[in-house]
Amino acid sequence: MDADLTHEDAESVGQTLRSFLKKEVEPKVERPEEPLQSAALSALTHEACELGLVNLEAEEGYGLWEMAELPNARQTTLNNLKQLAQVSAGIALHFHQLALGAWLARRLGVCDGKATSFDLLGTYGMGRDLLPRLLRGGTLDADDRTWLAGYFEPSGSCPRLLQLGSPVHAVLMARYDASDDTLAFEQHGIDALGGERLQTSHGLDETETLVLRSLPSAGARLCTDADPRGIATYSRMLEMHSLGVCAISVGAQHQSRARAAEYAELRVQGGTEIIHHAAVQRLLGRTSAAAASGDALLDGLGGGALSKGSLVRSLAARAGLLVEGCAAANDALQVFGGSGYIRDNGLEKLVRDQNHLRVFWGTPGDLMGFVTELEREA
Repeated sequence: MDADLTHEDAESVGQTLRSFLKKEVEPKVERPEEPLQSAALSALTHEACELGLVNLEAEEGYGLWEMAELPNARQTTLNNLKQLAQVSAGIALHFHQLALGAWLARRLGVCDGKATSFDLLGTYGMGRDLLPRLLRGGTLDADDRTWLAGYFEPSGSCPRLLQLGSPVHAVLMARYDASDDTLAFEQHGIDALGGERLQTSHGLDETETLVLRSLPSAGARLCTDADPRGIATYSRMLEMHSLGVCAISVGAQHQSRARAAEYAELRVQGGTEIIHHAAVQRLLGRTSAAAASGDALLDGLGGGALSKGSLVRSLAARAGLLVEGCAAANDALQVFGGSGYIRDNGLEKLVRDQNHLRVFWGTPGDLMGFVTELEREA
């Protein structure tokens, strides 16, 4: 494989993605009131793998999150995730998780060609100030280590939640070991995990929420020779996952803005199309500003080396960008008036999708607290 992702390679992947979206995805999601079923999502996943858009094999190609250490390859992934989310945020999330799960599986030496997702967080927020303190190299006393180990262990009252599409055969789960102060991954088959499945628990209807109230017995601790404690690997995963969620949110912003603008050109009130009404223009202007701001932010996030500073930027960006995504989706819904709440217009789904993205992997408040601790000196 080449040492870099060339412009020609990126453009070829982009053309393949655009064709895939037009021919395969758009016809299946044209009715937002009818959530995509797991069998249809599995078929789309198979096709995406055949096209090389999602690569589950040990040998790298040019799909999502491949060559992720290279800034231009990361930027290409973000652009492609954004384009996917302009059609379906839920499908974009599923492909993102499988592709990033494959990146992690290759890094850990357990890539077997099967659909593998990942789970980075435990049972309560983002690990208070202890998880970011661990990542920045701060000191944890015995009580801190005990609490952090418990954070990753679900219980009846404090479950771990996973958002998964279909298919997923295994999950790489972060787990902290207080005895040797490591934050490594364990691989568990999806059937062994068990858990309660909640269909469309809030948004991202193409996926489902898996509620885990216990984990199988601790398995092999997966880490690399270069990162035996697992801290660097976990940090990279957290950063790239945050970038992916940002890209999906921005893509969904573009989708909500396009739907609202199209409706405003058609809907007549008071003898004129409502796009000429000042209040509607203001709503559309805010959705355009949010999408343009998200685009600019993404263009700056993908470049540069992966580092503590880039992790901080990705988490801080997610905290602000996802709040803007929720506001933009609501503004777009208001363009429709009362009909915006009807499911077949698609806007209420986009509002739910943005809300789900905003809270599921750490709320904006959780993220800001995490960033504050992460920026402190060790």
